Amino acid sequence: MSQFRTNEEKNKLSKGLNAILSQSVDERNSDRAPGVVFGVTNDSETVYLESAGYSDVTSKDPLKKDTTFQLYSCTKAVVILGVLQLWERNLLDLDAPVKQYVPEIEKCCIIKKHDENGAIETKKPSTDVTMRMLLTHTAGFAYSFFNEEYCKARARTGKPDIFQMSPDIMEHTFLVFNPGEKWHYGMNIDWAGVVVERITGKRLGEFLKESVFEPAQLDSFTFSIPDRSNLTKLHFRDENGNLSLNKFQQDINPPVDLGGSGIFGTIDDYLKYIRIWLNEGSTPEGVQLIKPETARYALQNHLADGIDVTSLYPIESDITRMVSENNPREKWSLPFAITTSDSPTGRPKGSHYWCGIANLFYWIDTKNKIGGMWATQVLPFLDPSLKYYAELEKKTYECIQ
Repeated sequence: MSQFRTNEEKNKLSKGLNAILSQSVDERNSDRAPGVVFGVTNDSETVYLESAGYSDVTSKDPLKKDTTFQLYSCTKAVVILGVLQLWERNLLDLDAPVKQYVPEIEKCCIIKKHDENGAIETKKPSTDVTMRMLLTHTAGFAYSFFNEEYCKARARTGKPDIFQMSPDIMEHTFLVFNPGEKWHYGMNIDWAGVVVERITGKRLGEFLKESVFEPAQLDSFTFSIPDRSNLTKLHFRDENGNLSLNKFQQDINPPVDLGGSGIFGTIDDYLKYIRIWLNEGSTPEGVQLIKPETARYALQNHLADGIDVTSLYPIESDITRMVSENNPREKWSLPFAITTSDSPTGRPKGSHYWCGIANLFYWIDTKNKIGGMWATQVLPFLDPSLKYYAELEKKTYECIQ
């Protein structure tokens, strides 16, 4: 049953969440976020959306509800919706070798080690990468900040760097194990985006604008923006807890549309995207982006037996902290991670979720027909302010009638 239908229910929710949101940016708190937008949706509408704090802690420009964020890895699931559309049209086979669509992926080798002179020693993989492997992060690709040998390779070449993109970024990706062996987070959906471009003959952003953004009225979603006037700044928290502007700032007009991290947009529009999954592939207004049976299929676990979502160890400490060390091993659908146990916040087992490296987090609960998103822009990943996100999610579930 859908939640938060009446004004009384929405007012109760707002009262509970507003107090926590204020605490999350209170400058008296050492673990405060620079600025936050938090929203909750049911399957028909956004029922809560508020902002607090700053878009820039230096100038103290206020963060607004309609401020633009770089969505980073929250991009991935949006791109995968476009992939599923191509699959429905029989333009793409999830289990065919990706080299059928993008032959140059065969050049991607497995990093074995660096020799005494710093040269990279590699070997060819023994299996082909498939689109299903890309979508489930089992293809063997990594991010440099989660893999030591990959980090060394990036240090030598300067690429790939998802913060400072270059036109040839995909030419400098490596595998870290044989495709299909295990789960590891990395540039899988960036390659999936290249596949979409080859099949459609269009730049990824152009295809998604026509097939996803415009039909779903995700009006703010784009891979490039004309200026920074409405874009929140990216921040950094040092080891003493101090917040400042990050040495990295978002590339607002990148030369490539990265399927793993490149979309800009508002949080209210991301809540619209969440509603598509709460309505089995449709907007509340009845625009069917994918068939209900496709949506149900996509949300199933697609990891092979014996493979789980596993811990990720930080290599570049200015980008991320330890990920998932104490969490139960979870599963992966085509677009999202799947919770394998009930959460202390009240989110039930079987819900879906994921995040973006700049400390954006969302969840999708098809059982209760609700979802939500916490968005800030600060590195490293797993910022201490996330305790307030947990409190906001918990309060949301406490307000369910």
